Amino acid sequence: SVAIDELVGSLGVKEDVWCNDLYKLVVKREPEKCVQEIARRLGLPIRISLSYAPRHFKAGDTSGFQSTALSETDCAGHGKDGITAQVSIPDSLPFFGSPSLVGYPINVRISENCLDRPEIFVTVMAHELSHVVLKSLAHPKKDSELHTDLVPILLGFRDCVRMGRKNVQQTTAG
Repeated sequence: SVAIDELVGSLGVKEDVWCNDLYKLVVKREPEKCVQEIARRLGLPIRISLSYAPRHFKAGDTSGFQSTALSETDCAGHGKDGITAQVSIPDSLPFFGSPSLVGYPINVRISENCLDRPEIFVTVMAHELSHVVLKSLAHPKKDSELHTDLVPILLGFRDCVRMGRKNVQQTTAG
């Protein structure tokens, strides 16, 4: 596809990362370490601060989130206990590869239930941090969700994304 060609020209393609060690960090309730490791594997030497939104909120209430959610649905297709995340990226984000990106603070807000499903957590965080990758590259498609979805796949998170998306599909089936 055109989107893949555009990204490969900017990012290249990396070998798959080992997902199980990332999942184990979530299971051990060390999500900050997990997120830092995801960032490192994406080539981002940033410092990430996680904050959490309430575990339960009314349908349609995204508690200030503006990004999309991976959510479990019931047999009627109604969402229940979705995982939602949003990364806050300042306009002053340094360029990818520049020394000023090292330790640059980035805030990510995620729903409290994120720790319940390690595969989905890793997929969501790789997606959110891919927004940072594209913005730091000043990529012309930095606001495209399609391009952002492809970044972790190209940068070695293929198996993680496959497992995270499979988990969502299995829980949505009914």
